[in-house]
Amino acid sequence: MESKNTISVILPIKSGKAIDFEEFFEKAITSVKNQEGLVSELIIVHVGEDYFKNYVSTFDFGDINVIIEEYDGTPSFANQVNYGVNKATSEWFSILEFDDEYSNIWFKNAKNYMDIYGDIDTFLPIVVDVNYKGVFVGLLMKQPLLQTSQLKWDI
Repeated sequence: MESKNTISVILPIKSGKAIDFEEFFEKAITSVKNQEGLVSELIIVHVGEDYFKNYVSTFDFGDINVIIEEYDGTPSFANQVNYGVNKATSEWFSILEFDDEYSNIWFKNAKNYMDIYGDIDTFLPIVVDVNYKGVFVGLLMKQPLLQTSQLKWDI
């Protein structure tokens, strides 16, 4: 395990051929870059699609420690997340889908809670959901931020 209160981000990719994939992927990665050093690694778990492998090989991740893993089992969100959790070296992890973004203060707020409430092991963020035009459509509960040792999704 790496130092306390750092976070591994797991990014499962099933297909790089989704509509507007490059635009969404770039925004997702930018939101990881904006987390002020709290992200220890970005673990991208993909299913071996040639289009994605070619795209990601030329992508500029900046200073992020990126681990790109090809998952060769049955492709599913849960399988790919579990695979990423097993590769994570941080005490905490978060799941980011390619078409989602973190707010610039999301991990800073999570770290503050970790520092104050050390016995908490799950954070459930409330996020603002917007449509493709960026217009507010509601509040959603998203995947929690969990300690790496605590989650395995049943298939």
